[in-house]
Amino acid sequence: MILNNGDSQSKLNSKRNRYFWFLGLSAIFALLIFHLNRLTLFTSDDYTYHFVYQGYLPTAHPKRINGLFSIVKSQINHWQLWNGRFVAHSIVQFFLQFKKVYFDVFNTLAYLTLMFLLLSISKVKEVVKITPVSYLLLFIFLWFYLPEIGKSVLWVSGSGNYLWTSVIYLTYFKCIISIANREISNLKGIGIMILGFLAGACNENSSPALLLMAFLYLIIHYPYKSKGTIFGLGSLFTGGLGFLLMIKSPGSQKRGGMALNFDVLKNNFRLILDSLIQNYWLIYILIIILLIILVIKKVQLSIETVSLLSILVIGHFASTFALVLSPETPKRTFFGAVLFIGIVLFSLINILNQRIRKSVFVISLLLMILFVQSYLSVNNDLTKSFKEVSNQYSILYDAPQNSDVMLPLLSTPKTDYNAYQLTSNVKTDPNDWFNRWMAVYFEKKTITGY
Repeated sequence: MILNNGDSQSKLNSKRNRYFWFLGLSAIFALLIFHLNRLTLFTSDDYTYHFVYQGYLPTAHPKRINGLFSIVKSQINHWQLWNGRFVAHSIVQFFLQFKKVYFDVFNTLAYLTLMFLLLSISKVKEVVKITPVSYLLLFIFLWFYLPEIGKSVLWVSGSGNYLWTSVIYLTYFKCIISIANREISNLKGIGIMILGFLAGACNENSSPALLLMAFLYLIIHYPYKSKGTIFGLGSLFTGGLGFLLMIKSPGSQKRGGMALNFDVLKNNFRLILDSLIQNYWLIYILIIILLIILVIKKVQLSIETVSLLSILVIGHFASTFALVLSPETPKRTFFGAVLFIGIVLFSLINILNQRIRKSVFVISLLLMILFVQSYLSVNNDLTKSFKEVSNQYSILYDAPQNSDVMLPLLSTPKTDYNAYQLTSNVKTDPNDWFNRWMAVYFEKKTITGY
C-alpha cells in the first residue's frame, strides 16, 4: 500500500513538474513574440484599414473605424470593391480601433493558441503525453518554417489574414475530430456550424483544403446517425457557403481575374512543386525517417491515426496546389500548408518520443543554438526598422496639422521576419497610395519621402 502511494505521489510530482515546464516555456515564448510585435509598427494596408473602407485611395471625407457597425459597413464596401476575406479583415479592423499594444498582447496569445491547437491535434491515440521538449521543438519549427513571419504573424493586416484565421480553421478541425460519432447538444452543433462558416471564409487556399479534410474525416467515421456527425456534415454546408461568399465577392472577381489555359496551369503547378521541394524537403525527409523508425520499432498505428495523418497530408498538398488557380503565390499563402504537415511531423515525434528521447533531446539543444542566433539577427533587423519608423512618427507628430511633410525613406530590411520587407511604405511620390493614406492617418496635407 505504501509502495502504491509512493508511485502515485511520484506520478503527481512528474505531472506537476511538466505543467511548470509548460508554463515556463509559454512565458518565454510569449515574451519573445511580444517583443517582436512591439518592434513592428504599422505598415502598408494598416493605414487604410484604420478607416471605413470606401476605395483604394482616400476619399474626401474618410471616417475612422469606431465600433461594430462601422466594421460591418467597411467590410460590405470592402467585399464589393476589393476582396471577400471579410473574416480576416474584420479581425484586422477590430484591433485597429485601439492602441497598438492591445493587438501586440492578443496577437501573442493567438500565437500561443496556435501552438496549443497544433499540439492538441498531434496528440493522437498512440501518444501517452506531450512533453515540454516537443513544445520547445514546435516553437522552433514554427520559427524556421512559418513563411514570412514578419508579414504573416507580426504585421497587423498580415496576422489577421494568416495567424488569426489559422486559429479559426484549426479550432474548427479540432471540433470536427472531437464530435465525429458522438452525441452533442444542439447548441454546440449550431456553434460548430457557425464556426464552419467562418473557417470556410478565411482564405482562398487553406479554407477549401480544410473543408476537404473535414469532409474526409467525417466520411470515414460511421455511423452518420450520431448528432455530432450530422452537425459536422451541416458545418461543411455552411463552410461551403462561407467560401463561396468570399471568392464570389465582386471585388475579388474584378481583381483576381486571370486567363487560365493549360500552359498557365502547368507553369503554376511547376512553380508550386519547385517551391515545396525547395522549402520543405527536410520536413518530408524527417517524416519518412520517422515512419521507417516506426516500422523498425514495430510500433503499430491505429486506423484512426493513419487516417488522420493521411488526411493532413492531403490537406497539405491540396492547400498548396489550389494556388495553381491564383494569379500570384506569395510565400505566406503556404501558411496553412506548413501547419498541416507540421501536425503530421509532430504526431510522429510524439508517438516515438519515449523511444528516441535521447536523440530528440540532443537535437533540441542544437536547434536551440540555431534559434538563438537567428532570433538575435532578426531582433537587430527589426530594431533598426523600428527606430527608422519611430523617427518618421516623431517628425509627423511634430509637424503642424495639414502641412506638407518630408520623411526619410526606410532602409531595406534584411530578413523576411521584418514586416517592412516588400510591403508598401513611404515613397518619393506624394501621390503614391501609401503616402496618401499615411497623410490621412496623421492628418497631414502630403507626405513625401526623400
